[in-house]
Amino acid sequence: MKTSELEKLKQLLEKYSDELSSPEAAKLLGQLRNTSPPKKNAGRKRKYSDETIKAICALYLSGTSIRRIAEITGCSVGYVHSHLKGHKPETT
Repeated sequence: MKTSELEKLKQLLEKYSDELSSPEAAKLLGQLRNTSPPKKNAGRKRKYSDETIKAICALYLSGTSIRRIAEITGCSVGYVHSHLKGHKPETT
């Protein structure tokens, strides 16, 4: 249910509850006030799991080439390269 529809329903229940002194309407209104609107997850969902990212770092530290890491993990070469560039693991 959309947020605007919930707001309309709340307004109708408030009117109904005020005019008829309905305990059922007051109960429903209380339940609606306690519910929060559904949260929306911002951004794109991640394609690869944390385990895959850890594997990329571990393989890189062991001396595996970026192309070979891409073959092993099933990621693209560009993804492996950009991930390693953004999160360069310590080599010392």
